[in-house]
Amino acid sequence: MKKENKTHTKIDEVFYRDIIDKTADAIVAIDTHKNIIFINHSAEKMFGYESNDIVGKDLNVLIPSRFHTRHNIDIENFFNTGQDARVMGDRQSYIVGRHSDGHEIKLGAGIVRVHNGSSDVFAAILRDVSWRIDLVDDLTEMARLDPLTGHLNRRSFMEIAVKECERANRHCMNLACLFFDLDRFKSLNDQYGHDAGDFILGEFAELTRNTLRSIDSFCRWGGEEFVALLPNTDLEGAIVAAERARRRIESQSFVLPDASTVKLTVSVGVTHAIGPGIDITKQIKQADLALYEAKREGRNRVKVSPQADHGGLAQASEHHDDLNDGADRG
Repeated sequence: MKKENKTHTKIDEVFYRDIIDKTADAIVAIDTHKNIIFINHSAEKMFGYESNDIVGKDLNVLIPSRFHTRHNIDIENFFNTGQDARVMGDRQSYIVGRHSDGHEIKLGAGIVRVHNGSSDVFAAILRDVSWRIDLVDDLTEMARLDPLTGHLNRRSFMEIAVKECERANRHCMNLACLFFDLDRFKSLNDQYGHDAGDFILGEFAELTRNTLRSIDSFCRWGGEEFVALLPNTDLEGAIVAAERARRRIESQSFVLPDASTVKLTVSVGVTHAIGPGIDITKQIKQADLALYEAKREGRNRVKVSPQADHGGLAQASEHHDDLNDGADRG
């Protein structure tokens, strides 16, 4: 039986050179001194340099200065391991490059060792993943925030609250909780419509958050209810914070999108504890029950939970309006 002769296309040096120069991924090669010895056309476009302007310079010219130390360590580690290839970072991370105009680029990167005569050359294969990282960041942020008010949602708040509770218990620290509810919000919705109600919730959240400290956590709990967690805050400080927020809302005239003006008040339940032994779920529940009492006693007031660690303080402020129509939470 006659054997079939097979012919193979011969691959020359131009073939490899074309792959390197035409690939969409940027390629930057350095020597053992971390000096750039080659960049392909995609790297020129990515970093905004012509090859003649960048070859011979230190690799750090392509890295923001705040990352130089860390990047030098990573490169040295790769040099010394003897590995032929490695991904820089992992699926959740990236490295940061610097364009010639100063803007930063988020990069997925792999690095390979290539033997070149008597020495080694190291080539990084780079891809701009800025859009993907930004999308992930945006989705992560959206998952953390209440879409109506732009403040923390309940789930994200509880993640923070659990950690703050653990810290307070570990270090025997104060931890206070404020539970807010807009008074007669249902009536406002019925009179002005849900769009006006949504507008009010956003305005209320922004005004209230601005009365708190940057270290405090604040979330929309649900409906017209909001919760704040105040780390390292004693009961007196919690009452002061609650009163400051209550007075801010009471003094505000809310101008609705249709130019109508409304006045609102808020009731606040307060609880406080000192670690160890704080149960954050129980503490929030106690603040909620104190809020219910504030509503029952007439609204527009701050009420402290009987279970709060008073530390010798008198009962909380009980400023109220002129209407007292039972225990309705509205």
